[in-house]
Amino acid sequence: MDGGTAFRAAGREPYHHFRALGRGIAAGFLLLLTGACATPSPPTLAGTTWQWQETRDGEAVVLAPRAGHAYYLIFRAGGGLEGQVDCNRLNGRYQRKDRHLRFFALATTRAFCGERSRDWRYLADLERTAAFHRQGTILILILDDGRKMRFLLEH
Repeated sequence: MDGGTAFRAAGREPYHHFRALGRGIAAGFLLLLTGACATPSPPTLAGTTWQWQETRDGEAVVLAPRAGHAYYLIFRAGGGLEGQVDCNRLNGRYQRKDRHLRFFALATTRAFCGERSRDWRYLADLERTAAFHRQGTILILILDDGRKMRFLLEH
């Protein structure tokens, strides 16, 4: 008696368990193709305002705003950017694709904010932005040299 005859005698089709396995694999492949297993897209930035907290190089804080000085970014729908850079207003554009982010066409008013202002260093760092990571109320801008700017969501 061959294997197929034994299955038929038991009232089952030969190799039925392989067909069931094949259907399961096909269903899993279909889920993958339809995006059910796709990586979620990063949270939106449009319509949010972020207060700069610090810039880090590894574990060391290399730059932070002085107390009482405002540094924030407002992301607008359509790629518009506004903000405050110490005593100056900021306007510009941003472009994002997945987790990649870059700022361009940044312009500020040109008031003198004092010798100890971080304004020009902050702007230079924004222009070096390559990517971002958002986790709840924290936004991390990842610069092209590996440093990270940390922002807190304004409510």
